Amino acid sequence: MDSLVLIKPKKMYLFPLVAIVLAIIVAVSVWTRWRYMQAGVFQIDEFISMLSIRMILEKGEPILPSGLYYDHGLVFSYIGAMIAYAAGDNLLAVRWWSLIAAVLAVVALWLTAWRLYDSPWWGLVPALYLALDPSAIQWGGRIRMYSQADLIVFLWILLAWLGTLDGERRWARWLLIALIWVGLNTHLVLLLLLPPLAFALLITWLVKHRQSSLDKKGDQVANLASPINSTSKLQPDAPGPYRLMLQLQKNLSLSRELIIDLLLATAVVILAFWSGQQSFVASYTVDSSIPDTETEAINTDPVNDVISFELSDTRWREMEHYLNNGVLRRYSALALLGLVAVGVAFVRDRSERADLGGLFISLMTISLMLGMLLFVADTWHQIRYYFLVVFPLVLLLAAYGVRAIFNSTVWLMHRLNIGGNAVGNLTGIAAVLLVGVVWPWPSLWSGAVQAMSGSTNTPNRYQSAFAVVNAGRAPGDQIATVRPEAAYLFSGSLDYYVNHSSPVLIPGEDGWRDGYTGAPYLDNVRALRQALARPGTLWLVIDDERLYKHLEPIFAQYILEHFDLVETIDNVLVLREGTTPPRPYPAETTTPLATLASNIQLVDYTIDNAAGPGQTAHLTTFWQNTRTLWLFKIFVHLRDQTGATIAQADFAPIEQIDEHLREAMVGRSSPDIIPLSTTLTLPPELPPGQYSLYIGVYHPVALERVPVINDQSGENAILLGQIDLK
Repeated sequence: MDSLVLIKPKKMYLFPLVAIVLAIIVAVSVWTRWRYMQAGVFQIDEFISMLSIRMILEKGEPILPSGLYYDHGLVFSYIGAMIAYAAGDNLLAVRWWSLIAAVLAVVALWLTAWRLYDSPWWGLVPALYLALDPSAIQWGGRIRMYSQADLIVFLWILLAWLGTLDGERRWARWLLIALIWVGLNTHLVLLLLLPPLAFALLITWLVKHRQSSLDKKGDQVANLASPINSTSKLQPDAPGPYRLMLQLQKNLSLSRELIIDLLLATAVVILAFWSGQQSFVASYTVDSSIPDTETEAINTDPVNDVISFELSDTRWREMEHYLNNGVLRRYSALALLGLVAVGVAFVRDRSERADLGGLFISLMTISLMLGMLLFVADTWHQIRYYFLVVFPLVLLLAAYGVRAIFNSTVWLMHRLNIGGNAVGNLTGIAAVLLVGVVWPWPSLWSGAVQAMSGSTNTPNRYQSAFAVVNAGRAPGDQIATVRPEAAYLFSGSLDYYVNHSSPVLIPGEDGWRDGYTGAPYLDNVRALRQALARPGTLWLVIDDERLYKHLEPIFAQYILEHFDLVETIDNVLVLREGTTPPRPYPAETTTPLATLASNIQLVDYTIDNAAGPGQTAHLTTFWQNTRTLWLFKIFVHLRDQTGATIAQADFAPIEQIDEHLREAMVGRSSPDIIPLSTTLTLPPELPPGQYSLYIGVYHPVALERVPVINDQSGENAILLGQIDLK
């Protein structure tokens, strides 16, 4: 396919126009990320980075209050510490570095596309995508290492191209090696890019040199057929010994340099990978004895933690969902067009210099995705990781797709003999604008607006929540939270860590502790009751999602019963220990009174013995192993000596559970004991005497009682005891 380009390498008379467009895109990227910063929302992992930066300012190293060395995002943490120090210990100022890195990533994307595809035009549209992409806007305004890592990815690709396939510049290779260490110490997931990068460079180098040898042979044949050549000269001049020695020396020198640089890069990768597995990640574990948690002990073997040869549908679903979701669907379509264009160029053997860049990115993208789908463990398939390793390649391949749209349109105009070069170029520009800008613009802009407003974040106001705690707590009060880093940052201390979904724990002398701050871990009702029994008021700061979805339902139910709501800030709840003393619980060694089918256990009960005729008696029963109890109803009978029922109660246990927890409660088991209460209204003319109290469980539809193991009543009921009424 004949291709026409707007700007050839030596004709840069339109470059000022490119610079103006790029400046506008850069200004847009600055504005969008600044607007997001003004929304004042926190992504929860920002607190971890802020705590790491705080520790560097205090200790010179990111040694967390728990004693663990936090190496994750090490380079970002040190850069952030320098910025925070210059800003007078203002941690929020670190967001400006994320913004700067994000804007530099936009420029690096454009520059990389220019070098790969031999024109400064093709990267403008993907640069606009990066400027307005909702995820890029968010990461560009957060105290987190993702925008810095994004910038490093583009620089890796650019330097790898400049150092091997486009000039073989050694300074570029050395800078690449240095940035490999920086990148792996910014985010270890960038390791996934290195094998595809090496593979794509090798294959593209082979293709390039094969084309060069074919071109030289073609030139020799053309020279022999030229009229200026003598008919007796059937072979070209053979190079002399001196030229052969110079060429051999050059090749050996280049090969030796490449091998040395490759060995050096390999050593840097191994060192960065090894050091990244020796500190924080390999030092914490979780309590695998906690029932129904979705966490597992950390695998200290770094290779097995990343590589998995088990085929998993999860990887394919996650990758497809990412590429075919929202505005990314438009990027993916252009990237797919770029893949097709690369195939056409090389199949038809009409490739140009820019097509080598397209081949390089295509090979890198395909090998990365196949490698992730076939060999990378499920835990590394997360949207934020895709943003770092997949998203940059999709954008660069989309740039090649933009080039294909332009060249195909120009070619079609020439084939149809419509207008000249000027008309063809203008039509190509119109096609690029229509497909590359107008088509994705509505979804791109709406996503950008939502991202800038902060509405696409899960709202959280932990900083404001701890300000409420600080204003209300008295000396001796204690704090518990699911966000230990935020508590340490904004309240200066933490007494208890509460989290059941994905706790980061380390062993301590008295049990498990939070891996970030070292605070004791509260994971059951009994431990929480002990905390409540201590002097001072216990405060709990937790967001509604973690309260209702991440904690064990029985544990969350106890919190709702024994804490008062002080204030709600967005989705964060500030709770304070209630003034009503907690009801007495059975002792830990109490033998259950009875066991029913499905191992439901009635542990103990209490009843108001002071109630008399015409009064209400309050009954509290304590149950354990309640996984299936919530599907049934409970009956209570007070019978006289003849066996006649003179008072009864009937209730559904699930109705005593908070409505937000009911669905989660069914089918979940816990070692915690849960109380269920009811009342018995005694008849007004009830004579004094001894009465028997029975309890049982039955199915509300089938009206069949749940069997009692070793039933003594003969009716699948439990005799609680005798009650004397006076």
